[in-house]
Amino acid sequence: MAASFRMQGLFNVSSNQAQDHRDAIDVGSYRHVVIQCRVATKDTQAGGTLVIQAANILDDGAFVDVPNVSVNLFTDTNKMLRVSDTARYLRWRVLGLTTSAQFMLDALGREG
Repeated sequence: MAASFRMQGLFNVSSNQAQDHRDAIDVGSYRHVVIQCRVATKDTQAGGTLVIQAANILDDGAFVDVPNVSVNLFTDTNKMLRVSDTARYLRWRVLGLTTSAQFMLDALGREG
């Protein structure tokens, strides 16, 4: 069984920030999650990175970066990210942004 999630609708980010923990998606029932990130407007200077974070509880302090799951907001336009055996909640975080960027995220959760 699989389920689709809109992790983030088209969003303009102009500073380093993280998705509000209350908007994180619950993927606790899924062993594998595939996230598609579409970058509509790229960061005009190198440096901006979108990372996926995971946590077992909905608390800002609990979220940690998932290793090797990121999108370069300067060079990438459409990227698939894969996360397996993760914590219950997933959200995004942008760091190193120099100007601004627009992106959206869709996810698909699949059972073992």
